Amino acid sequence: MFTLVLAILLYSSIICMVFAYFMDEINLYFLSLLLIFLFSVIYSVKNLKKNIVLFLFLITFFVFLLGRYIVEFLHGGEWWRRVSTEMIIPDGIIIKTFIILYFSLLSLIFGHWMAGKIKIKFAFNKTIPRETNIMRENIRLISATIFWLTYIGGITNTLYKLIYIKNNSYLSYYTEYEGNALLSILENINTVSFFMYLATLPPKKKTLVYLFFYLFANLLTILTGIRGNAVIAILIVIFYCYYRDKYKEDANERWFSKKLLWISILLLPFGLVFLKALTFIRAGISYNNLSFWDLFLGFFQGTGGSGNLISYALLYNDELPSTNVSYVFGPIINLIKDYQLFGLVFSTETYSGNSIEYALYGNSFSHTISYLVLKNAYLRGRGLGSSYIAELYVDFGVVGIIVFNIILGYILYKYSNLKQYKIWQLSLLLLILNSIFFMSRASALNWLILIFRETTILTILSIYLLSIMLSKRYKKLGKKINY
Repeated sequence: MFTLVLAILLYSSIICMVFAYFMDEINLYFLSLLLIFLFSVIYSVKNLKKNIVLFLFLITFFVFLLGRYIVEFLHGGEWWRRVSTEMIIPDGIIIKTFIILYFSLLSLIFGHWMAGKIKIKFAFNKTIPRETNIMRENIRLISATIFWLTYIGGITNTLYKLIYIKNNSYLSYYTEYEGNALLSILENINTVSFFMYLATLPPKKKTLVYLFFYLFANLLTILTGIRGNAVIAILIVIFYCYYRDKYKEDANERWFSKKLLWISILLLPFGLVFLKALTFIRAGISYNNLSFWDLFLGFFQGTGGSGNLISYALLYNDELPSTNVSYVFGPIINLIKDYQLFGLVFSTETYSGNSIEYALYGNSFSHTISYLVLKNAYLRGRGLGSSYIAELYVDFGVVGIIVFNIILGYILYKYSNLKQYKIWQLSLLLLILNSIFFMSRASALNWLILIFRETTILTILSIYLLSIMLSKRYKKLGKKINY
């Protein structure tokens, strides 16, 4: 049944695309995009136990890239002329944007499907032995200790931002706020230690405590005006509970029940309305005249505008400054510049805040496109964000988008069997989920930055070294240990 539905949706989307091309009809192009998205969702639901990460990624893809299109489409008329609040995007650019989104989804699913057919084994995975039970317990102990020692640092970092915004303004936070380096480091260490702890597969009761404090820390960031962290954190918790339920050793232990699923679905609209209401509260605007439905659609309209970034990339492609080396590899270039050792050997300049220098030399598509589109409003603190698809188009064209999405589909497939990974591997896969889920409105390679960041490497190495030392102490006490 699923196979038949998938075939109908796929062929229908292709037929719509062909008719749209010959008729030059925007609505048909959009219908074709919706059909391929529906095809992608049903493909993931067909085997949800294996495709849960793909399914959650598609949710974020919809929210960030398609949400505003859907809302404006429901309002009728020449809806595509209302998708941008900065300008009226030409019809031809809108059509190209839909085509790019169409092939992004198609290549993503193709990559995921191919990953299930082609098995690639890495030799280094066999050379590193799997952790023993004693080693696993020690890693859990050290990770938990580091988590609690640094947790207050992460909370304080958020409160530090809240105090700054209260004493200044939300816009000045993006132009003048420099932050506290020590608190940021503690927050990064806390995040890594949290995922290291989860990777040891601790008992349910203890795990729920850590998940609660992790959610609390991320929900607190909503008060700073950042909604994405909270939403992504919820998705990560859903995935982890789903994963633990899939590989549970005790058949009577339930991590993810149908009852919890239905409660989550029923509460979702209220959560989205709450997040939208917060944007009005933050701006000091009354929303008393808006209905529940208005706020619900308003969430998707406000959050789902990242598709415009693809349109802006098409519009401003010839105006992008040549002073930037690469937007896709920009985060890596900036990471290398931020390394302390590199900074001591070479004279490098890093940028922060909304500034002309950052837009021209920072290798950040987010800053560059915001400066080109918003002009002085960008310098006053406004920004448009980024999207991995827009960055790929600027650097590598449509071919780059297709190749990257095939690779991304392969990466998402690797989450289908997490039982095969060692603790450090599983912790990194959990760590980068944040960037992967956020990729539709962020940089393409932010997830690599999380892996190779100094705090990530040093935290994981420290946890392993301390765990080995602790294990050797057990050995001296006469306990037999087999590494």
